[in-house]
Amino acid sequence: MAKKSTAPIPLRRIAREWSFQYLYQADISGGETDEIDWFWDQCIENCTHKLGNREIKKIRRLADRFIEGVTEHMVEIDEIITEFATNWTIERMAVVDRNILRLGTYEIKYCDDIPPQVTINEAIEIVKGFGSEDSKSFINGILDKVFTTYGSA
Repeated sequence: MAKKSTAPIPLRRIAREWSFQYLYQADISGGETDEIDWFWDQCIENCTHKLGNREIKKIRRLADRFIEGVTEHMVEIDEIITEFATNWTIERMAVVDRNILRLGTYEIKYCDDIPPQVTINEAIEIVKGFGSEDSKSFINGILDKVFTTYGSA
């Protein structure tokens, strides 16, 4: 008889991935986010985890927090990223990298309830699924500098 998996559903990871995907979509569409309900429906439909209403609400609440925070502080976040991205402008970065960095920088600077090391590890895990081979070290290097400078603020 096969054992059932008792591993908890990684709600925060899912919220981060959905937040990243939303930020990515908003970035490539020039900020047009009129179809937010459609976006959330697609996330839920394509999720590989079986989610109940309770889990969906938790994920959505956290994802909304991340998205609203990044959006509200975008100018400052982009300035911080640019400060540590030697020889890179925010516009030259790959869209995937740019938005994972935005999310990670927001968490490190504004989310005191989330350990910065967790944020950096989660960003690396997300970029493994969406970024290039070089993205991992790029993201890690910049977020480590953000943490060193802003992580305890």
